[in-house]
Amino acid sequence: LCNYGRGWSKEQWLNYAKNKKCILYIINCWNNEEQFVKIGITSDPIKIRFRDNRKMPYNYNVLKAMYGTAEAVWNLEKEYHEKYNPYSYRPIIN
Repeated sequence: LCNYGRGWSKEQWLNYAKNKKCILYIINCWNNEEQFVKIGITSDPIKIRFRDNRKMPYNYNVLKAMYGTAEAVWNLEKEYHEKYNPYSYRPIIN
């Protein structure tokens, strides 16, 4: 499980995404040297979120996408990150 160790505070996220359609995504990421799963949230379509090599320098495919309010996806992301924390992984490429 990928853990970049940064992100928005809940208050920042709720202020930014409060009236947007939000997504919790689970994606499989890989290149020739590594493979991992990333769990995150976005208010953009996933293809827009990872539209270029700077935003996602790995190949990826979407394993699951769950839609909900800003608060619902925030809470679910935190729950998943806690649950899978023992499998945390820092990718070679940020």
